[in-house]
Amino acid sequence: DELNERRIQLMEGRSEGDKQLVNQYLEGPNSYQSKQRQSLLKYDDANMKTDSLREPQKRALAKRQGRENKIVGHRLERHEYQRLMAATAAADAQVVLHTEDHGLVEAENDMERTTGLSQVELKNKHLSAQTAQH
Repeated sequence: DELNERRIQLMEGRSEGDKQLVNQYLEGPNSYQSKQRQSLLKYDDANMKTDSLREPQKRALAKRQGRENKIVGHRLERHEYQRLMAATAAADAQVVLHTEDHGLVEAENDMERTTGLSQVELKNKHLSAQTAQH
C-alpha cells in the first residue's frame, strides 16, 4: 500500500522517542480505546443485520459492498496521509521548539514589534536550519 510506504519513509531515521511521539499524535492519548473502537466498527460492518430489508434492498446492498468506491478510497487515503504529516510536524515542533518551556523574544531596538511572531514563523523564517533542529 502506498500509504504504508510513505509512513515507513517518514519514520526512517527517527529515534524511538520520536516514533513514539508521532504515534501518540496519530492515535491520541489512549490508543487502546481507539483500537477497540476500530475493531467494534469492523465487527459491525461484518455482522450487519439485514433482517428488516426486502430482497431487492439486500441485493442492492450486496452489489454496493462488492465494488470499491475509488473516489472515497482516494479521499480517505489522502486524509490519512495528511494526518500522518500533521502528526510528524507536531512531534517535530514539540522537539524543536520545546513547547513545554516558554521563552521571551527580545527586540533589538525599541521600534521592533514582537507581538505577531508565532513559533512556526520563528522556526521557518528567523532561525537557521541548524538552530531549528536543536
